[in-house]
Amino acid sequence: MNNIKIEYVNVAWVNDALKDDIPHSFKAFVETILEPIASDSVSHVQRDIESDEYGALSFDFNGKRCLFRQAKTTPTKVGQFVTIWKRDTLTSEIAPFHINDGIDIVVIASFDHEQKGYFIFNNELLGNKGVFTKNGKQGKRAIRVYAPWVKTMVKQAINTQQWQRLHFVQLSNNSETLVNKAKLLLNKGTI
Repeated sequence: MNNIKIEYVNVAWVNDALKDDIPHSFKAFVETILEPIASDSVSHVQRDIESDEYGALSFDFNGKRCLFRQAKTTPTKVGQFVTIWKRDTLTSEIAPFHINDGIDIVVIASFDHEQKGYFIFNNELLGNKGVFTKNGKQGKRAIRVYAPWVKTMVKQAINTQQWQRLHFVQLSNNSETLVNKAKLLLNKGTI
């Protein structure tokens, strides 16, 4: 993490001692996954204050623009919830990302007690799954993610979990397997 250049877009949150400058889940992602792939290729790390409760930030990795979010466990439904939206101006309404917005990868950390991992979704997949706006079809401002350890009986959740698990790297995997799968997802976007 020492060689990552951090650019603060709106630094009001820095004065809050309860908030870390960079989410621990992002630091773990960089140290465990990104640095073994290309140790000096993370740059332009910027916090997104409006989605701070989801550890939101953007960064560049190997020439790709990436978003990072930390999913949250909710009290009434299985899986975890995360917001993925943009605001074009300070006074405009929030809106889903569009596949042409220049976001190449979205990384979502899923931490649940001892279970930890990351979803790595590319732009094309998120457009095809209706998360990003594509071909006039409105995208979503938030999604629910289902890590492989989540047990669900709801058909829609099972279907979502099936495609999401293909894009998940679990920290309990051995480091070589973890890095190799992450490299495929980050470079090609699919396995």
